[in-house]
Amino acid sequence: MRKIFKDIQIEGNQYNKLYSLFNSVRKTPDNIHNLTIPKVTIPIQYKVLLALGLKFSIPTYPNFEILSKQFNESIRKVSWNLFFRATQEDDNNKKCDPFDRYVIESKKRKRLIDKEIPSACEFQSVIFPNSSMTENFCDLIKSNSSEPHFIPKNLLLELKNFKTVNNIVIKEADKNAGICFMFQSDYDKEIFTQLDDLNFYFPSTKSQYNLSVLEFVDKIKILDKSLNNDTKLNSLIPINHKPAKFYILPKVHKKFETFPKGRPISSTVSTINSNISKLVDFILQPMMNYVPDIILDSTHFLILLNNVQLNPTRKYALVTIDIAAMYTNLPIHYVKDTVVRPLLNLKINVIYTLILLTVSLNNY
Repeated sequence: MRKIFKDIQIEGNQYNKLYSLFNSVRKTPDNIHNLTIPKVTIPIQYKVLLALGLKFSIPTYPNFEILSKQFNESIRKVSWNLFFRATQEDDNNKKCDPFDRYVIESKKRKRLIDKEIPSACEFQSVIFPNSSMTENFCDLIKSNSSEPHFIPKNLLLELKNFKTVNNIVIKEADKNAGICFMFQSDYDKEIFTQLDDLNFYFPSTKSQYNLSVLEFVDKIKILDKSLNNDTKLNSLIPINHKPAKFYILPKVHKKFETFPKGRPISSTVSTINSNISKLVDFILQPMMNYVPDIILDSTHFLILLNNVQLNPTRKYALVTIDIAAMYTNLPIHYVKDTVVRPLLNLKINVIYTLILLTVSLNNY
């Protein structure tokens, strides 16, 4: 083990942890998929590191600047909470509607994204008279903290340089099948192979996207005026937004010759309709519990199967159907009609309009 990490300064207790990862890689060699052709040799130390997965959290020394800001923010929120509770004791019958509550939370997130400075309660100094509370808290954390070295920084830097020199992309595989090493050129080629298929996608320009954004904002404003409450849907539109990010996850669990097909994913994080989509999801989630035929995931399906009572004297067959490339093969107009029709029967016109709006930008 010391030969593998001979060029990296590692303390004695680190070897035990890294050695356990090393053994896990040897026991599960299929976890790392080398899709580079010709093959680029992946050093074992990088396999050991990536055996943790791409979403692991590297333990680091606390960032006391961020810690202080968050602690002060907690004091501010607690102060406002206590202030409003004290001033609204006679108004306990007024409960916040779930719709309005979500809008309020979205406004808070939007304010943080737009970097607006939140106001402090004027009674904060009365509720928290100790002005050095934050400093005392940070000093307490410092006295009980030591800089960890579980993952050496040199190893992370070497992995970063290895990616840069060999022009390598590291992505998770589809179906949680492991982690893939691949050339940037092969990865980009598979992406554009899918995007250039005009049967499923059509090219658009920046001006088309901006026009769609303006239409979306106008429809939100019109819908906002039709609501008979104080909720402002227009406030859910972020100031800083961007188009959806498109990427793929290689399908290494299926047979392929040179490079596997990728599962297309369109990330809507920070898009203009992300908050409206969350609002629709927030409203629809309780309704989905009343849909008898819905299956949440594989675990839910197995639970349903265990509850099925079958006649032991008869023979049964389980028939399943898998939709190939569902993301790109389902016509959007058909999806709209299928999803919205039950809501129209419930006369939920607001949700109907919101769904149409959230789907309207999916092609850009």
